[in-house]
Amino acid sequence: MKMENKMKKKILLILVFLIILGVNINITNAAYGITYPKPSLELSPGDEGRFQFTIQNSPAEKEVSCTLTLDGASPLLIEFDSNPVNIQADIQKMMFGTVKVPEDLPIGEYKETFCVECVDSFQGEVSGQQGASIHGRYCKVPINVKVVDERTRDNLYVPEKPLPATPNYSIVIVIILLAAVIGVLLKYSKKPMKQPMIKKKGRR
Repeated sequence: MKMENKMKKKILLILVFLIILGVNINITNAAYGITYPKPSLELSPGDEGRFQFTIQNSPAEKEVSCTLTLDGASPLLIEFDSNPVNIQADIQKMMFGTVKVPEDLPIGEYKETFCVECVDSFQGEVSGQQGASIHGRYCKVPINVKVVDERTRDNLYVPEKPLPATPNYSIVIVIILLAAVIGVLLKYSKKPMKQPMIKKKGRR
């Protein structure tokens, strides 16, 4: 009886150890995580809508570079605002994208999926080439769109895609004008000044 109790305790300790080890392995491998895109969009043919999701980098990780790859599982036209994107350690990065419905797309429900893969790039001596540490790959992340003749609701607000930065031409114009003024001043400052003529008085 005592031997059986000892065996049960040993088995219990081994199970507890394996559970703890498994939890630690999962935490180690879970270098980053993502949320599913939202909202589920309702759009008419020819319309476009915005969606968002987040990528959370682990506090234990360094900065990672994440690439988003569409599976092409639907006729929807999808574009991410940023791809690839760099995410520092312990940072939750908000990601945005746009879905456009082709004008000739039949009414129905559609789902596009994509993969997220994050790597920590570094210059290492791996066969004399650049090495990369892969931090995991999440696939089949869904983007759901219901295509309807007439929309019955408003989609949740998602910020618009920021416009690309344009050069500030006003500063360039001011610099050119200042250079022109300085050039004119230097040009006239180098010309010799004419001495006034002094008339001599004649003898009487």
